[in-house]
Amino acid sequence: MVPEAAHGRRSVLLPEEPLTAAAENFTTGESWPALVLHRTPEHSSVTALHQGRQLATHTWDTESPAPDHAEVRATAARLAHLYGLADPRPLAHILRSTGAPARHQSDLVTALGLPPVPPGFGGDTEILASLPGARVQARRGLLAGLRDTLSAGGGDHPAEPRAPLPRRWWLIRILSLLVLAPATALAWWSPQVGWLRSSMLSAAALYLVAELTAAVRRRGHPAT
Repeated sequence: MVPEAAHGRRSVLLPEEPLTAAAENFTTGESWPALVLHRTPEHSSVTALHQGRQLATHTWDTESPAPDHAEVRATAARLAHLYGLADPRPLAHILRSTGAPARHQSDLVTALGLPPVPPGFGGDTEILASLPGARVQARRGLLAGLRDTLSAGGGDHPAEPRAPLPRRWWLIRILSLLVLAPATALAWWSPQVGWLRSSMLSAAALYLVAELTAAVRRRGHPAT
């Protein structure tokens, strides 16, 4: 939360890019990296994350000139280290390429040793759903998200063994809840805070409660 211009008013900062924010959340405490891809007709971008932190990002634009060579080499080195590649020079060559953002993005994904980007990526989610082993996470409403989080079973995929959640995962969420709970109560009590912000704080607190409740249930009944 940050102070607004009006004295005594508060506003909640929402992530500008929800997909990258979600990747930061679910990679926290994990040993594997994640690569977020964005594609529009005018530009394509990649963002590499590890343990909840953005380590490298790059954007290709149809009208932008070639990026700075030193910056590209640094990004290529971070990507190569993250994905276990000995030579970052092929990655740097792709990152400096211009004129065809979608093709350069696909080339980079392939060079990192990841499954190729399917033709038509950037359009309907059905394109991703047709890939073997793919799990498409579509945008859901609050109630649907809470229901799925609290659900102990169901779904189209069989249950998979889960590694114990790291202490950092528990600590971040418990501390966040300890901050959100009194902030939510104060928001509903204070006449200076509108109902929309109060509702958003309540939704965030409920989501953390649901996430912690589901984690406690999984801890008591591990998947086999």
